[in-house]
Amino acid sequence: MDGSRMGLANLIPEWRGTGEERRRGGAGRGVPASVPMRVCYDLEDRACLPRASVITIGKFSAVHVGHQALIRATSEAAARRGAASVVLTFDRHPQTVLRPGPAQAALTTLDERLRLIEALGVEVAVVVRLDLPFLGQTPEEFVQRVLVERLHAAEVVTSGNFRFGRGAAGTVATLETLGGQHGFAVTVLPPVMVRGAPVSSSRVAACVESGEVERAAVMLGRPYSLTGTVLAGDRLGRQLGCPTANLGADPARLLPANGVYSGFASWNGTLKALRVPLATPKCSFT
Repeated sequence: MDGSRMGLANLIPEWRGTGEERRRGGAGRGVPASVPMRVCYDLEDRACLPRASVITIGKFSAVHVGHQALIRATSEAAARRGAASVVLTFDRHPQTVLRPGPAQAALTTLDERLRLIEALGVEVAVVVRLDLPFLGQTPEEFVQRVLVERLHAAEVVTSGNFRFGRGAAGTVATLETLGGQHGFAVTVLPPVMVRGAPVSSSRVAACVESGEVERAAVMLGRPYSLTGTVLAGDRLGRQLGCPTANLGADPARLLPANGVYSGFASWNGTLKALRVPLATPKCSFT
């Protein structure tokens, strides 16, 4: 099995949330899109970009239940308008461009994010290759150049804490004003709450880092998972009658706290329950 690709879902062999948490579901739990999602990496590629769109914008670093609510609302609004559903996201975190240095461990890779977004039925994902000129746009320039001229926005779906433009100067109020000027609607969704607090990527990361992967799964709507290549080891587990697989996960990914977890491994279309040697201090989960 050395060298094969394997996906690893940590803990929670059968994830059970509360009734409300199960109803929210997770990426991949709904009916998959009948047409593969189109991914556009160039805002100048007019042939790839839609002629009319309903857009949601963000890093979507966890594709958690809050992100999923935005994406589903975008798809529903697009269907009503006869427009394309569009997720505008970024190839990296803006801080890695503005303040280069050691990057914060990621909850997903870009490829994983795109797969999760596609599973929610999105028609077009636009991945912006972030650089200083793009991040230096004023809110007005971003709306004019990107939302209006490139994506032909009919509606933008967002959360109440959305910020955009140079220095995060643009707010939802700014977006609503510019939408009125350019002829697109703005829909603002309330935060998705779990256990009395808004779901956020930072809450998910805190739980994963401290080993509380079951609580992270409630906010993700799915078990936390890792994907990587199986690497050759010393085969000591095989000699002890307990063969192991060494997963070479992406070094940029956030790993749970050291410990032993229950989970599943998936490879070559096969799903197998296993123990995952990776402790579980408590995270903040109000």
